[in-house]
Amino acid sequence: MSKVETDHEFKTRMAAEGRAIYVPGKTDEQIVAEKERKAAPKPVTLHLSENDLDMITRALPQAYDLISDLARACDYLGQSGMSDAWDGSEISPLFRLFARACRGAECEEMEALFKLDMKFRDAVKSEGA
Repeated sequence: MSKVETDHEFKTRMAAEGRAIYVPGKTDEQIVAEKERKAAPKPVTLHLSENDLDMITRALPQAYDLISDLARACDYLGQSGMSDAWDGSEISPLFRLFARACRGAECEEMEALFKLDMKFRDAVKSEGA
């Protein structure tokens, strides 16, 4: 009775015989386990003065508003034609490009700062309770 090879065993044997190139990847179970591991909360201890904590919890929402407002203002200037009066049509693309950079920051960096802000607020609530 012959042994039936798994897909991995077959590909490994073909690579060993020089008939194929095979770089084994992760199994579905390994991928799920890694996603779960990365999603699990990790405790982090920060030592901040009350002044520093107050400053950070005030600044984080303001940073989000600032980047969001910058994106809207640059969008407006780049699309409205107002910038053409300043320096010809060359400046409009610069405003649109800056607006795109701000929108990108809104999606990525600001999401991270928003999460950090929420964690700070949760920590302050739990410490005060």
